[in-house]
Amino acid sequence: MQKMPLFYLFVALMVLASCDNEVDLNADIEDTTVVYGLLDISEDTQFVKINRAFLEDGANAIQLAKETDRLFYDNLDVKMVEEGSNDTFQLSTIEKRKDEGIFSNERNVLFFTTDTLASQTDYQLIVRQANGKTTTARSQTLRPIQLIRPGRVSLDFEDGLRSMNMVRITPSGFVYQDYEIIVRFASNISEIEVNLYFNYEEEFVLNDPNSRVPRTIKIPVGSVRNTDLGSDDQTLVLGSEYFYSTIAAATPNNSNRKVVPNGNIDLEIIAVDVVFGQYTSVYGPLDGLAQVRPEFSNINNGVGLFASRSTYRNFTFLESNSLQELRTGPITGNLNFVDP
Repeated sequence: MQKMPLFYLFVALMVLASCDNEVDLNADIEDTTVVYGLLDISEDTQFVKINRAFLEDGANAIQLAKETDRLFYDNLDVKMVEEGSNDTFQLSTIEKRKDEGIFSNERNVLFFTTDTLASQTDYQLIVRQANGKTTTARSQTLRPIQLIRPGRVSLDFEDGLRSMNMVRITPSGFVYQDYEIIVRFASNISEIEVNLYFNYEEEFVLNDPNSRVPRTIKIPVGSVRNTDLGSDDQTLVLGSEYFYSTIAAATPNNSNRKVVPNGNIDLEIIAVDVVFGQYTSVYGPLDGLAQVRPEFSNINNGVGLFASRSTYRNFTFLESNSLQELRTGPITGNLNFVDP
């Protein structure tokens, strides 16, 4: 089974890579538009990154990468059109901080909209330059993710009943039992990735809540590809010993108390569509700026990627026996975990 990392924040500079060196993207007679966007109906803002390819014959590529004017267009009209209703969403620009590196970080321009998108709906991206050149792409948004397991229970909090997911990760005798997370796929989901985030507070002064500092440990569960593109339930296995060992490896072994609050686990499930799945199959993670034409692109009159994802996030908790294992078990029992 092939596993590729997925993305839940789209504000970084994204690009393509390829082994085809026969095409000069930056000859004087050609302007190549590079587009990256991931629609996500679970987010309140949609971002699209638009750059231009910039290599020149005989020029030093590293030096060119420092010239901000070569990366961005001066004037672009960028919009999305919802197919069926023909509703039009005009995208505005925002500058986001970019880490230093090979490429100039003087500017990092993103196009964005805060308009609400509908699920399982086609959207056309239209990028129009001042000279009339138009670049387009289409993507269908995903349906919200359906979580089958962990199940849901109702707990009585001070502000009323709440339905929460419950995670039971405990050993049976001296043997740790794996825990299954079950997610229901929609037919246009190509792949999912699941992560757990374990939350606790480190208390530096005994019984002094004001001395507590929040801590989070990421526990990757894995990814699954929907190879048949069917609407089936997919299972990811979280090893119990792996769960506690990951916490132990990331937790300081000192005398400070580790306070475990309610809602001590955040569950994150990221799903991507077929187009993004095909892209990662060809290129893997996105980590550079396009210098040559890629073998895979779904951009018309340009290159890049315009696809969809869906992100599910929910707070959850370890049930009582699992908390007891955390406090007294052989893997984490020496780390001074306590209840609030």
